[in-house]
Amino acid sequence: MPAARPILFAGCLGLALTVSAAGAAPGADPAEDGAPARPAPDAKPSGPSQGGYRHLKPLLLETDDASRTGKGGRGAAAEEAAGRSVVRVDPDTHTVTVPVRLTRARGVVEWLLSAGGDHTRMSVLVARCPVRVLARALEAAGLTAGRPPKPVGEDAARPPQGPALRLTLRLRGPDGSAGAIPAQDLLAATPDAAPVPDGRWVYVGPQALADGKVLLAELSGSLVTTALRDTTGMIYWVPTAGADGPRYVEAFYARPGAVPAEAREAVLEIRPEASQPEARSTP
Repeated sequence: MPAARPILFAGCLGLALTVSAAGAAPGADPAEDGAPARPAPDAKPSGPSQGGYRHLKPLLLETDDASRTGKGGRGAAAEEAAGRSVVRVDPDTHTVTVPVRLTRARGVVEWLLSAGGDHTRMSVLVARCPVRVLARALEAAGLTAGRPPKPVGEDAARPPQGPALRLTLRLRGPDGSAGAIPAQDLLAATPDAAPVPDGRWVYVGPQALADGKVLLAELSGSLVTTALRDTTGMIYWVPTAGADGPRYVEAFYARPGAVPAEAREAVLEIRPEASQPEARSTP
C-alpha cells in the first residue's frame, strides 16, 4: 500500500489544511460495529472527545478550531477543540462525518447545514469546518456528483438529480451518552412540528465558478438545504411527491425539541442511502 501523501491547501478561512490519502494503521482502535479502525498514520490522537466516531479515519484535518494554540504550544483545551473539529472520511463505506454546531434555531429554516455565520437563524446546524474541506471529503468518500436544481418561474424549480444519501445527526451528552437522529426529523412541515412529507437527501456535489477556483457554496454558505431554487448547495432535501416535474417552493421549520437540551457535542454523518439503516436513539 502506498505511503500517506500529505497535500497542503488553503481553506476558505485561509488555514493550512492537510489531506492524507492514507491506508489502515496497525493497532488502531476498533470501530463501533466491530470493524477495525483506520486512522491516518500521520494523524495525532485527539483524546476522548471523538467519542464513537474514531472508526472514521481523519482524512482531512485542521479546521478553524483546530488551529488555535497557546503560548506554550497546544494545550489540553486546544487539543480537545482539535478533536471536535476533524472531518472524517471512511472510503470503504463512503461515509463522511462533519463536526457541527447546534444553532437551536426556531421557526422557518432554509438550511439543515450552512457554513459561516450568515444563516444561523435559518439553519439547524452550522459546519465547524471550511466549505472546501467538506467538498474534498465528499469527493474522497467516493460519492458521485449529480445535477443541481433548475429554477422555473418565480416560485418553482426542477428538482436536483443525484445519488440518495442518508444523513444522521450524532450527539453526545456531557455524561458521554450517545444518540442519533435522522436529519429529516430535525425539520417540520408546520410550526407545530408536523412531520415533513416523504423525501430523500440528494447529493449534487460542489458547484464552482468558471475558473473552478471558487466554490459557490463558499460564497453562499449553502451546504445542505431545503430550498430547491438555491443552485449553490451541495445536498438537497427533495420531497417524493411531484414526480419529475417542477416543484413549488415549500416552507420548512426547525422541529421544536428535536435535539435534547443536554446535547453538547454533535457531528453530521453523511453516507449513501443504500447503507444499512440504524435505529434512532437519543442521549
